[in-house]
Parts: sequence; C-alpha cells; structure tokens
Amino acid sequence: MTIGAQHGDTPCTMSPLCPKFDEYVLTTQHDGQYWWCFASGAPNSRKADTVHLNRTRGKTEEEAKLAMSEEYKGQRPRPKPPRQPWRDSVMQTFRVDPLIDEFGNPMYWVGRRQPVPVRAIPTAGQ
Repeated sequence: MTIGAQHGDTPCTMSPLCPKFDEYVLTTQHDGQYWWCFASGAPNSRKADTVHLNRTRGKTEEEAKLAMSEEYKGQRPRPKPPRQPWRDSVMQTFRVDPLIDEFGNPMYWVGRRQPVPVRAIPTAGQ
C-alpha cells in the first residue's frame, strides 16, 4: 500500500494498523535543483514496511522533510459506507416490502403532519 497513491489503497493515519510517523527513517537527497525526502521503515517496525510514503521535494532539506510530515498528517479518514435504506433493511430481514399496503398498492410520501402539543395529564395530587 502507498499513502497518497492514485491507484493504491490509502489507509487512515489515525488507524492503529497504520504506522506512526516516528517509525519511519527519513533520508534526503539533493539532485542539484531540489531536495528529495524518502521515508523507509525503521529496522524493527513491521508496520512501516507495509505502508510506503511517497517521496516529497523542497527547495531546502528542512522543507522536504516538512513536506513529508505534512503528507503523512494530511491523510483523511475514510468516509463511512452509506447506510442501508430503511426499506431495504426491512425487506432483507422480514422478506416483506413495508411500502406496499394490504391491497398490494405502493405507498407514496404525501406530506408531514405538524407535531401536536402534548397535554399535561393531571395527577391525583393536583
């Protein structure tokens, strides 16, 4: 898996399965124009070997390292899958379509009624 890859799976950095940023060893390399920062797994870290960070670049060595930490922190949690609609849930559980009336006709949304205020029920002591 590669964090930030367009085609890869991107795990959330808040997950306990994802390695912490401290578990990576950062190395830098200068190519004449930019400083490149690479992250590799620490010798005793199995998690950091399974999730690879993309290389980052900067005009200075510190800027490249800062870009690497920002890339790691910038991961967002995965969105939750959409909830199953109520109708589908009832059909799956009870094998009955809840929106079909007793005559076999489909029911439709007509409107919402206004809430009715609750009247206080007098008690024996009042």
